[in-house]
Amino acid sequence: MAKFKTPGQKRKSFVRGLCIALFLVITLVGTAGFEYIFADALKPAWKESYTPADAVVTSKEYAEEEYVGRKGKTKTRDVYTLYYQFNAGDQTVEGSTTISESDYLGYSEGDAVAVGYDEEEPYLNNDTVANIQKSNARNIHVQALTKVAPVSGSVAYVLYLFLLLTFVRESKDAMPEGFFTENSWLDVDDGYLVAVADGVLQSFKIDKKKVAAVQDAYQSGADFETLKGLAKASKLISVPLNEVTGIESAFNSDVLTIHQGDDDHSFEFLNRAMKAHALNEIKKYLPEALSHQRQQKARIMAALPSIIVLSLLLALIVYFDNVVAGIIVGVFAVYMVLPKTLSHLLNPYIVDTWSAPKAA
Repeated sequence: MAKFKTPGQKRKSFVRGLCIALFLVITLVGTAGFEYIFADALKPAWKESYTPADAVVTSKEYAEEEYVGRKGKTKTRDVYTLYYQFNAGDQTVEGSTTISESDYLGYSEGDAVAVGYDEEEPYLNNDTVANIQKSNARNIHVQALTKVAPVSGSVAYVLYLFLLLTFVRESKDAMPEGFFTENSWLDVDDGYLVAVADGVLQSFKIDKKKVAAVQDAYQSGADFETLKGLAKASKLISVPLNEVTGIESAFNSDVLTIHQGDDDHSFEFLNRAMKAHALNEIKKYLPEALSHQRQQKARIMAALPSIIVLSLLLALIVYFDNVVAGIIVGVFAVYMVLPKTLSHLLNPYIVDTWSAPKAA
């Protein structure tokens, strides 16, 4: 198990627990309410309006029954059967039903037992009153649960996704312990490991199912090659830093773009603080010919393209007469465009570049 977690991982665990608890509460309360309101509708028709009768126990039987379990293994269970006889109008009906062990021990031949039956099908639909009452309660619980659980599950899942997008985000300026060394940086959010070794910048994508295992191994001191094998690595990148012809780094981004001749490579980090830490190490190995430039824009100018897109989306929402289409566009605007717009407005727009001087 990982020794350290990022702030985002801690918040994600909290949100997961909160949504599970919410699902259970909504399901329990909703099921109880559904049962209370729709109790009569959930009962089997004949069991709801059964005709009562006094029956006489004719015999009882105990047997062991074999059945196949969920894992395919043959198992046995005790089956207790009660046989009885009653009058349904001018008909004499013989019936049978399974009962509990305690009820089985309490009955003897000739004892009276209360039964209920369907007047239209007395031979087919009959049972003891005790069993009917248990069945009614059981059927109500099961049916209510199947009606409520999908709704409560959907509500909890939508809330979980919303909180993931709004609350469970890595801090842009944190340097969480256990996710970086002097020359390596682990991004568990996007699933990347970046490292500098002997003047070579290397990176690989971690398989989603292996992120937790790589995190644990990284925090235990495993080397780059071991981690690469454990990660089922893909998107391997290796760039000798003395061959770099340019670098681009936007202040508010966690991505570092490296130019190597005609090739461009993107390296992803946990946040911009991790990227800045890595950049300080990378600069030690860059060719001396590369010079640094900084481009800045006013925040309103940086946010202008996003503001235009947001305005167009809002116009589409007003234009659409279809509610579903309006909701889809609205969700896209809120979750995709609005955060980017606010980010540009709240953070300075700064792009640092390193490039070789252009030939005169």
